[in-house]
Amino acid sequence: MIMGSADSFFTRPFERAFQALGFECALFPVRHGMVYSNKQLRRLIRVFPHLRFIKSWSVNRENRHLIKYVAEYKPWLVFGIKAETIPPETIEKIKKMGVITALFFNDLIDHWELIKKLAPAYDYFFNQDHLIVSKLRDELGLRNVYYMAHATEPTDDPFKSRNNKYPIAFIGTHDIKFYPNREKYLLAINDLDLHIWGTDGWANTPLKNCFHGRSVGDQRFDIYGSSKIIMGSCNGIRS
Repeated sequence: MIMGSADSFFTRPFERAFQALGFECALFPVRHGMVYSNKQLRRLIRVFPHLRFIKSWSVNRENRHLIKYVAEYKPWLVFGIKAETIPPETIEKIKKMGVITALFFNDLIDHWELIKKLAPAYDYFFNQDHLIVSKLRDELGLRNVYYMAHATEPTDDPFKSRNNKYPIAFIGTHDIKFYPNREKYLLAINDLDLHIWGTDGWANTPLKNCFHGRSVGDQRFDIYGSSKIIMGSCNGIRS
């Protein structure tokens, strides 16, 4: 069983990989519900912080549903993809059911505070950064952490209908805290017909006219296949 965001670029490839190995694979979508799907509601919560209880209620409801789903489905493995809305307390309850738990956390050292909170709760914790694996082992004494590199799926030809509909494309989160340089770098090429997909934060920047909303799952293949130039993560170095 996989728990991951339905609109994540990582969820479907992992699901397909498990299925290719012969496993039955159920998906429990995290980060779902009106708090995540309703743009107006998310904007209201940002503007009026006292409404954050709505998000807390939604996350708590999600965790209750997850525990119930695991109890009914009875998987031998629950494999999370980032799954940052699932706290250690929920994972401990799942482990008490005799279920093996694993997490692939696909973000890097700028999420260290969250990583060191989640990693101890799982039977197996994976990350693509050797630094994170070393810190978890050396500083926290964890032995359940492993390096797992990013990979690509074998496909026939994902770009067989490639065109240059978008001169320059970028897909990524807008978050000043974690990615302080993205907006600055993308603004520098704004006049080159830039197209952006990602989180709603882009709609409140000078790049709002380039913003096309969120990309969902495999939609990124279509975006990349329709782009002449694809920008990387644009993280830069924090000052």
